Amino acid sequence: GEARLVAILRSGKSMDFQHLSFPYRTFPDGLVLEVFDAQNNKSVIKSEYGIIYSKTNVIDLSGNVVITTHDGKKLRTNQLYYDQTASWIFTAEKFMYINPENQTVMDGKGMDFNRDFSFLNAHKTYGYMTIKDTEEND
Repeated sequence: GEARLVAILRSGKSMDFQHLSFPYRTFPDGLVLEVFDAQNNKSVIKSEYGIIYSKTNVIDLSGNVVITTHDGKKLRTNQLYYDQTASWIFTAEKFMYINPENQTVMDGKGMDFNRDFSFLNAHKTYGYMTIKDTEEND
């Protein structure tokens, strides 16, 4: 089998509580998580605080959470959960999603999506989208 890099986690400080009945690790000074897809494209997730729950494979990120995808899409929120097993990301908090590809800025509350942003489910939204008007020549 071939090995491939899927993620790099960087943090100034980590506190380990793996010895507890519900083990976890905290990152009190924040973290930066670089995630690589199958084509080796890198997306970056930053937060001011993080917890990784070992038994459930869920990462809880809080405090100025920002995801920047390899193609320039950006999500900002105050708290975000990443289910590593299901490759599913979700928040119940307010968010801002920016997609430079179609010049969309969406604000809302509550969102869930897959790891590569190819499927988004925004719960309550408002925002704006630029639509290019085209002329037809007869």
